[in-house]
Amino acid sequence: MSIAMPAYFLAAGTGVPGSRVVQIVLSLLFFVLMFVSSQRGYKRGPIRQVAPIASFAIAAIVALVLGGVLGRAFLGTLGIPWILRGICGTVLVCLFVWVPVFGWFWHKGRNSVSEKTGEPEQPVLGALVGCWTGIFWGALVLFCVSAAGAVGESYLAVRPGYEKTICGKILFAAAKAKNSVALYPRLSFLKTWSPLPEAAIDVVSKVLDVLRSREAQQRLLQLPEIQSLVTDPAIYPVLSDPEIEAKFNRRDVDGLLADKRIQRMLSDEAFQRRIAALELEPLLDYALQGGPPPLPPANSAVPVNSAPAESVPASSVPAQNVPANAAPANSVPTESVPAENASANSVPAESAPAN
Repeated sequence: MSIAMPAYFLAAGTGVPGSRVVQIVLSLLFFVLMFVSSQRGYKRGPIRQVAPIASFAIAAIVALVLGGVLGRAFLGTLGIPWILRGICGTVLVCLFVWVPVFGWFWHKGRNSVSEKTGEPEQPVLGALVGCWTGIFWGALVLFCVSAAGAVGESYLAVRPGYEKTICGKILFAAAKAKNSVALYPRLSFLKTWSPLPEAAIDVVSKVLDVLRSREAQQRLLQLPEIQSLVTDPAIYPVLSDPEIEAKFNRRDVDGLLADKRIQRMLSDEAFQRRIAALELEPLLDYALQGGPPPLPPANSAVPVNSAPAESVPASSVPAQNVPANAAPANSVPTESVPAENASANSVPAESAPAN
């Protein structure tokens, strides 16, 4: 996946520069890895040399198909947060499949060793395969370093001064390595590459913009979807705590994430499911830009009469945009009128939606 980071992070970033010295050192290490891998392939033979890659490819395919389903089904008993069960299940299934498949390949390779000389029957082919496996492992290391550098560069962009800490120095080094490799013309795309989904980066940047604007926060809190979320009995006592309110007012993101009550709320499965069901991007766009509020999804449980005060009146919404099961804006909610007391003429015939 090669997705460019939005201009928000690049403009606000620390501008970690590349280095020709680092570029040369990394290139030399890459060629050393190819040479060592080729030597190992000559001594092991082609089957044992390709065993780690082949077994990993098979395990990865099985894990991508079954890991998420099995993780969400069985990892809840271990206390793993719901939002992470799919990823953890994929990793565990990959490991469980990789070990026996690797053992089978390794055993198969040992059987191809000559009984007379104790050497593999095809050492030259093993050296050639080893050269290519060295290229694969070098590319994998480059991918991991570039991914860490891209994430680190994005994090340092919104946390000025963090590069002075130990973790910040590691992220800075990874970003420097990534940008040093990007000095090669054919690898220049690494300068703006990120392993994170573009939609997730956009949402994070908009959340940070909302946290910097009190007016945007007020507009966001007036939306019925957010009101329904923050007034939940499991969430409202946490958010209404004076200490947490003070941290919100100070925009103390680190303090909020370090708070045990916030951590318990974020790890709650019901809360994670509600957040996952929200379409955050249109809500954040409304909070930042204003204008007509976004209509709730058709399957949303948010009451129609909980719209914000400044929202568009119901009479100004075209009939084709109104859900078929939506009640008029000035009508009494159906849950407040018992079914046996509701009269047949309580809804005008001309306002009743056609089935």
